[in-house]
Amino acid sequence: MGNRLRDLEYAPTGPAVRDSAQQTIAKLEALDKEFKSLHFKVIDLINEEETVELEREQEILDKHDDDVASITSRLQQIIAKSDSHTDVTGTLKLLSRKLSRLERSLNATEEALAAVEDDDDDQEAIIK
Repeated sequence: MGNRLRDLEYAPTGPAVRDSAQQTIAKLEALDKEFKSLHFKVIDLINEEETVELEREQEILDKHDDDVASITSRLQQIIAKSDSHTDVTGTLKLLSRKLSRLERSLNATEEALAAVEDDDDDQEAIIK
């Protein structure tokens, strides 16, 4: 799990990375559920009088919860980064298309103005 997380953190952002991070979260949740189920079975086997052992098991569970929360947070950051990258990429594509249309429109306007100026020059020459 650690290597997969590290790979995702250093991978270029995008939809594939986001999907992989989401799948990893789902897998982590399943493993967390399985761990807790087994851990509670272990706790059930410990006598209530064995407080030191119960405290140790509680520490193990607390550490596990902290680790899962940390990994989940890192994965959510990867997802957020990928989503924002996708939004920026989409916005850049849209702006690029708008800029191209504006450029074509500007060129057409310049050509029309040049044609009008040529017609004015021709009319002045005829008048003279």
